[in-house]
Amino acid sequence: MSNNEEFNKIMNQNLERQKQKENWIEKKLKDVLPKEEDLKDISKVMLAHNIVCLRDELDEITDERDIISKENERLKKDNDRLSEENTNLTLLINR
Repeated sequence: MSNNEEFNKIMNQNLERQKQKENWIEKKLKDVLPKEEDLKDISKVMLAHNIVCLRDELDEITDERDIISKENERLKKDNDRLSEENTNLTLLINR
């Protein structure tokens, strides 16, 4: 086998491996996602239940966001107060 043939063989193997690596996402998605014919059997009740579950999850996330926002406001006020105290103490020390 000549060097050129060997090189071509190695390149072809590398290309094949690369194609396999690129297709792994598509393969995973095909395994995880429902098939189109399976989706035809979803009832309105199931969809409504799914919407309620998603709304509950959204409400929980919104509540967490509000708690974090309030905590952030409190910490900001504390930080401002401490910064002012620090400035005042520095002025007193420098006098």
